[in-house]
Amino acid sequence: MRPSLQLLSTAAFAAAVATPVRAQHAASGVEGMAQVQALSAQLVATRSATQTLEAWCRDHHLAADPRIVAHAIRSEDTPPTPEQRRRLEVTDREEVKHRRVELLCGTHVLSEADNWYVPSRLTTEMNRLLNATDTPFGRAVAPLEPTRETLAVRMLWSDSDTPIPDALFEHRAVLYTKDHRPFSEVAETYRRDLLAFDVSAGSDGAAAIRAARTAQNDAIAVGDAGRAASFWTDDVTVRRALGQTVNGRDAARQALESAGTSETRLVYQRLTGTVDLSARWPLAFETGTWEGHLGVVTGPTVINGRFSAQWVRRGDRWLIRSEVFVALTCSGVGCESVAVP
Repeated sequence: MRPSLQLLSTAAFAAAVATPVRAQHAASGVEGMAQVQALSAQLVATRSATQTLEAWCRDHHLAADPRIVAHAIRSEDTPPTPEQRRRLEVTDREEVKHRRVELLCGTHVLSEADNWYVPSRLTTEMNRLLNATDTPFGRAVAPLEPTRETLAVRMLWSDSDTPIPDALFEHRAVLYTKDHRPFSEVAETYRRDLLAFDVSAGSDGAAAIRAARTAQNDAIAVGDAGRAASFWTDDVTVRRALGQTVNGRDAARQALESAGTSETRLVYQRLTGTVDLSARWPLAFETGTWEGHLGVVTGPTVINGRFSAQWVRRGDRWLIRSEVFVALTCSGVGCESVAVP
């Protein structure tokens, strides 16, 4: 069972970064809550919260320069608890540093984060960036090719009829190197400025596509092939990771349903990187990475690669009309299949 996450203390919003009046009304209600839930799911699946927030900022036009910067919050140093040291696999004598920051996009405070990290597992340059610059943690440690394991999620906005709270949801996660060595634990509080845009306008196609991809991932994770297939057009074409072709929604759904037993099936997750919308046609181009997890969505990744997709807007929905997946790396049983020559 995942541990419960206690409410983290947060500073009051400064007037200079208050949510615009338009957004306070437009981003409330069911649509705003759906956006929040979709972002939380993306952060669970992501390798880097910083990259996900930058994509969110860019897609929702929160700033002219959608770059995340870290603003240090002066506070008393908070030493790691014995449980945190255990998760980080360090002794009582090994140094663990604490860093508390606000992550901003333009004038918008998107989240606050407490980070406990092991300096000896970072490079000299990474430690310099964290000690002396406004570089977000995720960008500083990117050369480690980190993966992120979520320990707990807590949604703080549960009633769409109520005003948007200052804090929307909280995550706690451990970061690992590519060799699966823990080097950081982070506790994050995500703020209402994430919704400082007009949700009700319905014109943000990139955000809608990201939300749809997240919803399809959720359906795949629980084995609901029917719901996963609802995001494809009837005539969808798919080039699978090892070269096989699939034509039509029914065939694509069958491919999901025939993924093996509960122990051997691969649970696929698509992680959106970029979404480019056409200014003339109801079309969009998505690129990203994908992963195949053994057994369950939290199982080990045994095969992964990159993908691209064409989306088409049909009425008020965005649907996938074509996808191309390419397998690039594998381990264990993920290496047993053979590519189409």
